[in-house]
Amino acid sequence: MKKKLLFRTGVLCLCLFASAAFSSVAKGMQLSGSLIRLHVVADTGSEEDLRLKNAVRDAILAEFFSDPMENVQAERDRVEGSLTEIRQLAEETLRELGADCAVTVSFGMRYLPEKEYESFSLPAGRYETLTVTIGRGEGSNWWCVLYPPLCVVPASALRDTAEDAGISQDGYEMMTGDGDEIRFRFKILEILTDIDAKIFGR
Repeated sequence: MKKKLLFRTGVLCLCLFASAAFSSVAKGMQLSGSLIRLHVVADTGSEEDLRLKNAVRDAILAEFFSDPMENVQAERDRVEGSLTEIRQLAEETLRELGADCAVTVSFGMRYLPEKEYESFSLPAGRYETLTVTIGRGEGSNWWCVLYPPLCVVPASALRDTAEDAGISQDGYEMMTGDGDEIRFRFKILEILTDIDAKIFGR
């Protein structure tokens, strides 16, 4: 009798874990499909290259992304249509600051680690990402969210910005909920994302 009880308890726990895992995966996929990320990488880890990276970041945001788009497809179209111009602006910005580094710009799905911002967090996973790499790309990274522009809005406007972008209530709560619960759900999502990548090579 005791063995049967332990077995049933184990099965129940496994079912609850699986339910939480699939719920987290579904919400993580919904988040991933609703966001476009910006990833800027410095040439090296020096203080000067960090300054140059920030200057490139600021120039790109001001020139191309100061006006939010109405939906994720419109933002995707803007990014895809501006890759050459973004690279040219980045290189011009560097030259004006006395640096002669080449810049590589790409746009596509990338695996990014979990990232904590001031008002929200994002799980590790595959996101559409505009990547701007300065020189060798061996320096520090800077991540932001181009669509919706979550990194540049005040915390008080975060919910409205997310809702306008079509992020569900569950997705919003996954980004901004209780810390311990979010860490658990993010860890489940990261484990299953890694398994998916190993099995399907994605």
